[in-house]
Amino acid sequence: MSGKNQRQQQGHRSRQVTAPTVTSAPAGGAAEAALATAVRRHRAGRLREAAALYRQILKAQPDHAEALHLLGVIALQTRRHEVAADLFAKAVACKPDFAEAHSSLGVALVNQGKLDEAVDLIGKAVALDPSHANAHANLGVALAALGKLDAAVAAYRKASALDPNHAEAHYNLGVALAGQGKLDDAVAAYRKAIALEPDHGEAHCNLGTALKDQGKLDEAVASYRQALTCNPNLAEARYNLGLALKGQGKIDEAVASYRKAIVLKPDYAEAHTNLGNALVGQAKLDEAVACHRQAVALKPNFAQAHSNLLLALNYPDGISDEVLFAEHLEFDERHARPLA
Repeated sequence: MSGKNQRQQQGHRSRQVTAPTVTSAPAGGAAEAALATAVRRHRAGRLREAAALYRQILKAQPDHAEALHLLGVIALQTRRHEVAADLFAKAVACKPDFAEAHSSLGVALVNQGKLDEAVDLIGKAVALDPSHANAHANLGVALAALGKLDAAVAAYRKASALDPNHAEAHYNLGVALAGQGKLDDAVAAYRKAIALEPDHGEAHCNLGTALKDQGKLDEAVASYRQALTCNPNLAEARYNLGLALKGQGKIDEAVASYRKAIVLKPDYAEAHTNLGNALVGQAKLDEAVACHRQAVALKPNFAQAHSNLLLALNYPDGISDEVLFAEHLEFDERHARPLA
């Protein structure tokens, strides 16, 4: 039986929407002094202490928009999106022209999947403050999530023009450009993000994927390895490194990389099925079948895993390693799927 085994490429992954800015508090008054202290602790990552101070301010002044907003930022940072949305909505109600709060509420709604509402709110933030780079960047993420890549690219470009040091704007611009198939431009955007934030593991990983899509496997492997230097727990980088190594004919190294991805993310169906593909290349058919079965169990609607399982089950006994290896180099990259 013949066929092609599709590699489910994991790349061009957007970071979560840009976090709202932790702004400085105005001087004067007890509440403002407490807010300034809270902001310093917030910036230092002492979230519990900052949250306690924000709540103390709100106990005395329930309509303190800045305290409501910044408490919402902490809720967003700790992935309590419904709580964050409620706090941001209260901040907007207290101060209707508070552009940052409108943008932040949009961020929370994006994380809840309420994309149309998010676009409207972040658009209002941009209208209230056209110079707000974060709002433009967040608008880009919401638009990209709706599949409106042209508009998203325009928003990211505006954000980076307003703030050339906005690493996330450059990074997410790269994601959107890659989604449009503009790989040269995507590579340039990722490189700008990395220049601004050298430890940006996701940017290194996505740069590797763009380079790999350009056929530059050696450079792609180097980018994936750098991503793992920045973040050894980045399962997608381990997985994509396996794909690139497989493309170089380094089957043993590819198998090891897939296995590491699975250790980091046991429910990684794509890694299981591509490990199976690589094991077929080593003539380890029983292990390969087990890997494909695991991929199907993890993701019952994963059509390519079903196909790969069927291929592995129907390979004839005694087929040479060379033939198996050649068969499993026949991957169809046109259906490579970026992570959301």
